[in-house]
Amino acid sequence: MSQDILILEMDGDVARITLNRPEGRNALSMELSYRLVEAVETVKRSTKIKFVVFKGAGDTFCAGDDIKEMFRWVEDEEGQYTLQKRKISIASL
Repeated sequence: MSQDILILEMDGDVARITLNRPEGRNALSMELSYRLVEAVETVKRSTKIKFVVFKGAGDTFCAGDDIKEMFRWVEDEEGQYTLQKRKISIASL
């Protein structure tokens, strides 16, 4: 059974988004980046959510972009869309 690479939990007025690739230090692969954008869009559509908590599974929050996939970002149409949507600000860890 495959493990979900992003977990979105919404409880009351709080959303929790967990990057779940601890074996890769939660580096942002194309799939994880796409899922992150989807999760943020879901949270934005909710009228109940007032707070969003981002966390990483394991010992690392996020190592940044997954350099193994770096060149796929510019070649892949879905990657281009995700790059344009990735304008997330983190105020506090």
